[in-house]
Amino acid sequence: MQYPGFVWPPHVGHYVQVSATGDAGEVVEIEGSGAAQRFIIEIQPRAGDVGSGTLDFNPADYPERRTHTLAELEPSTTPPD
Repeated sequence: MQYPGFVWPPHVGHYVQVSATGDAGEVVEIEGSGAAQRFIIEIQPRAGDVGSGTLDFNPADYPERRTHTLAELEPSTTPPD
């Protein structure tokens, strides 16, 4: 997929969003190449999660690292809150 105005695929240090969940984070590592390429992103808690009292929020769980394919990501214009 093409994203005019964005460097794509992303590089280390770029901010991306997980298409399926809307979670945003920074690319911290890239493994492999071509179809086997995987992007490790560091997810930060959403602003609404911090201090919201939700039972599933634990600050010790963040930053969380997740691995995604390029097809699962899209550009994010700003760092996560």
